[in-house]
Amino acid sequence: MYVSSEIIADAEKSFGTPREISMIAPLRENELDFIRSTQKNGREHDITLLIFNAVGEIAVMNKHGYPAELFRPPSGGLNIGESFESGGKREAYEETGLEITLLRYLLRVDVSFESPTRKLHWVTHVFVARADTEKIEPHDTKEIREARWAPMAIFDDFRECSQAFDQGGIHYRRRLHDEILKTLEGAPI
Repeated sequence: MYVSSEIIADAEKSFGTPREISMIAPLRENELDFIRSTQKNGREHDITLLIFNAVGEIAVMNKHGYPAELFRPPSGGLNIGESFESGGKREAYEETGLEITLLRYLLRVDVSFESPTRKLHWVTHVFVARADTEKIEPHDTKEIREARWAPMAIFDDFRECSQAFDQGGIHYRRRLHDEILKTLEGAPI
């Protein structure tokens, strides 16, 4: 198991208790197949990172499988036995080249990805982080097409652009971004 109750308890002790929500995310069969292909050793999670720089911009990236105009925060999976802190630092470095410090456990989203014939359980763990370096340069170029700094308005751009695409995974990310913004609203980073 990748994310045990002990790993979650350690993260909450260090970074606070996140807001918890549940949602259903409709997917096509091939999208569910793709997620299932990422479930090596029973993985059913991702860690999404809101990495802020000193001027309040966030690090965003675009994966090769995404439309070129859609940028979102970096995300990935923990390795077996890895904490959120070490896994978050590794994922941030792979996808953006940044060294980071986790600051806050913001949101835990229990998701049921559902195709017309199957369901798949998933949990997205969202953390706020501070960039300790400034230069963005992805190291995992097989997965990441581009990464850059962007204003928080990038979420509005994603919401607007995503409506043109009939992909459940993109729509899930749009809903996740909306929940991130709702959780951040009025709260200190």
